[in-house]
Amino acid sequence: LGLGITIFLTLDAIVLWLLASLAKRDAARLRPIILAYAIGYLAFAVNAYAFFFLGAVVTEIVIVLCLAAAALSSRQSAAT
Repeated sequence: LGLGITIFLTLDAIVLWLLASLAKRDAARLRPIILAYAIGYLAFAVNAYAFFFLGAVVTEIVIVLCLAAAALSSRQSAAT
């Protein structure tokens, strides 16, 4: 399970890195993908709260906040 999570999180980091380069040109179209990631990481936080330790919960909540900030900033850039 640990190896599977490592592979998943590595792939996740690569996909988010690629999306970040696309966000410079077309942030508004990426908003649904960003929000889907935020919901997914919120679910991870709930799971970590139930079965793991506080450090994992805090890390995932920070990721959710960063993704929410990205979604909000993409909305503001689309309006201008």
